[in-house]
Amino acid sequence: MAKKKVQVILFSESISANVTPILDSRMRPNEVIFVATAVLDQAVSYTSTLIEASGITTKIVFISDEWNFSGHLMAINALLQDRDTVDYVLNISGGNKVLAIAAYEVFKQNNLGIFQVNQTCDAVVWLNNPNEIGEINLEDHLTIERYFQLQGVAVTNMQMTKVSYDAQRIGKRWVKRARYLTKGLALLNHLASTANNLKLCSRRLSSQEYYNAQLQELVGSLEYYQMVRLEKKRLIFSSEEARAFCNGFWLEEYVFSELDKIATESDYIQNVARGVEVIWDYGNSTVRNELDVVFLANNRLFIIECKARNFLAQRKSGINTIYKMEALLHRLGGKNTCGIIASFGSFNRHNKERARLMGLYILEAETLLDLKTHILGILRDIEQY
Repeated sequence: MAKKKVQVILFSESISANVTPILDSRMRPNEVIFVATAVLDQAVSYTSTLIEASGITTKIVFISDEWNFSGHLMAINALLQDRDTVDYVLNISGGNKVLAIAAYEVFKQNNLGIFQVNQTCDAVVWLNNPNEIGEINLEDHLTIERYFQLQGVAVTNMQMTKVSYDAQRIGKRWVKRARYLTKGLALLNHLASTANNLKLCSRRLSSQEYYNAQLQELVGSLEYYQMVRLEKKRLIFSSEEARAFCNGFWLEEYVFSELDKIATESDYIQNVARGVEVIWDYGNSTVRNELDVVFLANNRLFIIECKARNFLAQRKSGINTIYKMEALLHRLGGKNTCGIIASFGSFNRHNKERARLMGLYILEAETLLDLKTHILGILRDIEQY
């Protein structure tokens, strides 16, 4: 008779380290025992709910004194019941050093499996391997919706359908001519924002705006694809989708379509979505956010903020975007989540340095034209970190 499989997990602040070894078909247990400190009670509860929904029973053991080594030895020993009929394995990825050493000592003395998750490449590293299990590169069972659920965040809407071929062609052309079209796109963005009405009609253009060569080029592209027409010095958009596209959504759709191609052509990206609307509770209030583009790679979450503006001379706007991204990563993604700002314009040197110190990546102007190369470069950079 096969033994019952139980994973004892020292709960980590990193979502993937806790969950991916449970969901992997080669390691899937019958039961999970989470060992955690009381400060992580909410995070453990979110994880337990998701795991039980997949048909695996869970148990939570809270550690009151993080530094009580002898107490940890007794607590871990007490978990190992019916050893003749149960195959215990320890995930030592979380916990403080005192708890980790105590758990390691108990499992090692009993010659039970011990492993840690290498989160840079999402693989299992065996520290004690009595069953001589081979190397395991963990399967990608997490989805964007599941990942957020583990953070106590609900996804209310997201787009995963492919972007139209026309929109892809326009976005590609505009990115290719980034330096020349910067001011024209800023003007188009503004005009689209003034057309937020039933007629989808912008304010009247001044003579200088009407004869602006950059705007004329942009409007020409849009007229060709029947997204806008120019009448009596006003832009009239063919639909709300066309107006939103010109109001900055074009960059979001371009970035999404390029990432979708990477996901289709390779196994680097497991899940990608745009316009991801999320809600979560903050005290007695409900907070809502919309994320431009989100993707998962090796069970790590990436959030991309798309900005179709030039920050070079707008230091305050640029730094606000950077701080906003940092706050979103902390609350929505948790530890090891990566933030990328995709900007049609440029950030000044000070803001770039601040972003680097915060661990954020900035992709701007011409780098967006070869987005695939730069995204894959970021993934390799993270794996080597």
